[in-house]
Amino acid sequence: MTTKLSLLSRQHRWATALAGLLLITLACSLPSVIQSIGTEAEPALASTPVPTSTITPIPQPLPPALVEVDPLPGSKLPLNRSMTFYFNQAMERVSVETALIGGYDSGDGIVHPVSGSFNWVDDNTLTYTLDTQIPPSTDVVVEIATSASAANGLTLIEPISVSFAIAPPLEVVEILPEPGLSDVDPLSAIVVTFNQPVVALGADPNTTPDALVIDPPADGSGEWVNTSTYVFYPETALFGGATYSINVNPGLTGTNGVSLTTARSWSFSSASPRLVSIEPGDDSIGVNLDQPFTLTFNQTMDRISVEGHFTMHDANGVYVPGNFEWEQNDKVVVFTPSELLTRNTEYSLQLPFGAQAVGGTPLGVSYAATVRTVPELIFISADPNQGGLTSVYEGVTLYFSAPLSPVEDLLDYLTISPDVPDLYYWLGDYDSSINIRGSYDAQTEYTITVSEDMPDYWGSTLGFASNYSFQTEPLNASLNFSQYSSYLFITPQDTGLAAQATNIFGVDIMLGEVPFVDLLSFLGSGGYDILHNYQPNDWQIWNHPLDLPGDRMYKVQLPVQPDSSGLSPGFYHLTLSAPGVEYPPGPFVLVSSNLNLTFKISATQAFVWAVDLRTNQPVPGSTVGVYTRDGNLLVSGVTDGNGIFQSAIPAQEDVYSTFYAMVGQPGDDNFAFSLDNWNEGINSYSFGLPSNFTGPEIEAYIYTDRPIYRPGQT
Repeated sequence: MTTKLSLLSRQHRWATALAGLLLITLACSLPSVIQSIGTEAEPALASTPVPTSTITPIPQPLPPALVEVDPLPGSKLPLNRSMTFYFNQAMERVSVETALIGGYDSGDGIVHPVSGSFNWVDDNTLTYTLDTQIPPSTDVVVEIATSASAANGLTLIEPISVSFAIAPPLEVVEILPEPGLSDVDPLSAIVVTFNQPVVALGADPNTTPDALVIDPPADGSGEWVNTSTYVFYPETALFGGATYSINVNPGLTGTNGVSLTTARSWSFSSASPRLVSIEPGDDSIGVNLDQPFTLTFNQTMDRISVEGHFTMHDANGVYVPGNFEWEQNDKVVVFTPSELLTRNTEYSLQLPFGAQAVGGTPLGVSYAATVRTVPELIFISADPNQGGLTSVYEGVTLYFSAPLSPVEDLLDYLTISPDVPDLYYWLGDYDSSINIRGSYDAQTEYTITVSEDMPDYWGSTLGFASNYSFQTEPLNASLNFSQYSSYLFITPQDTGLAAQATNIFGVDIMLGEVPFVDLLSFLGSGGYDILHNYQPNDWQIWNHPLDLPGDRMYKVQLPVQPDSSGLSPGFYHLTLSAPGVEYPPGPFVLVSSNLNLTFKISATQAFVWAVDLRTNQPVPGSTVGVYTRDGNLLVSGVTDGNGIFQSAIPAQEDVYSTFYAMVGQPGDDNFAFSLDNWNEGINSYSFGLPSNFTGPEIEAYIYTDRPIYRPGQT
């Protein structure tokens, strides 16, 4: 197929050739001018001007060319649709009509000729309309031979060939609800989608055809949600438990004139109404006195019918009045009694079979449930049991026959002996319990007295005091650090690390120096496992005894050297263990330095502030490097008079990776090191401030001409 671009390119080559001929003609006409180029000037023999001649170029005729075709070649062509050819100049009409032929291949391997009518809009523009019935889903080719000539007598340089696809027949490609589906929600929309546009974009809804015929008829409205999708929305619910037949309107045609060649119909069954659940359910006990009862149905129900059929009464047949609230498109109704129910009383809830769905279909089955309300308030049990053992961290839980008051401070009704500091409680969400926690002592017997005035949710009281006793277990052996980081900063003047210890008599300490290259492996991928399995070459192992009376937590100092001296500047690996401690803290990397580096980094900037901890003065003139976790240098520079170095860095895609700043080398007196994640207690989260360190990135916004989904569509 000849394209517009190639045709225009040929015209350009013709114009270039003509321009070349014109230059040659001019050169022959002006020998003196051409010969003077590049030679030295000679004295003029006379002052008389040399006459010059004027050359008028003669336009040369161009061969005809096809400039454009409408519709575009390769596009789908509706049945009996015309096509328009635009030429670059006036054409000799008869020669063009004689040179134009067309045909199609219906799949049998034979090219069938087509015929059509000609209509010249002007001498440059020809409209050709097919009058042959061409089968859908075939390709038609129209060719113009080189015998077609322009009005100037020149003919086409090469033949023109354009092809079009004849539109396929109108077909249904998707339907909802699916054929044969049962238990369909009676409020479901009915949807049909076609393989091509049936209505024009922006067409008046009052003039568009209905796509569906529903049997039995249903009240509702249909609309074309786009050019090829039709949705029918029931105004009231379909009749429950019924079978509906759906027929696609056989008179539909596509916007390109193709018809619906195959009739399409299907059927589905709507769901019969039923009560899915009642909450609280049948045989429930301990029901609250102000309990609302929730009835959930499988489809939208008729409010008047349900409210008129539902009843609730006590064992003596006394009717319970109440209020109804409907939710979830009238599929859920909540019945709340107008007054408090009676304690320890059985009630019956009934919904007879005549209650109807919104479409008029009755339930057909009666439903009933029996519940019993909470009894008078009594103390039932505790966890642990009377006289049992509990951990100091777990506390105790007391259970009652009815939920306790949530609006009063129940500690006013509890007495614990001996006293427990930091006492607090919370009420159970799903049972009538109170959980009591506090700073219990280990291996101690406690007695809780519940006052006779302990109130429940509805103001009833216990009526008599109750006593309950329990004992606390011994404390587990433990060793803890207050820091959560595996990297700890100390100075050469620090001789120990603060820890908390319980029920241990000594700590085994293992310490060794870490070369810088090994430190980088800790920071890199898989660094957690490398750190935990690391063994320094210069292990020092010693035991630090502890004299701690039992069952209390104590603050202790663990020495970082066997002789209780400090560590020279550098990196060290520290491992701790103690008998009875299953999960000791660590291992740790100790960073010993005389300088403190305050290090902050964003996606595009780094900030370092160096301070000498021996003098508490800034450190000017120190070379600082900022690195990625694998040791790649991002930026370096020198601290100013205030000990500050600040610089832009290459934009970082992942600012939540690990970065570090360093001054000097391990072993140097001025060595310093800082990680960007050393922010415990000083990060923005600790002050309730939001933060986002995401680097520069491209953001895209997507919008549509209408909501993607509408009710009833899948």
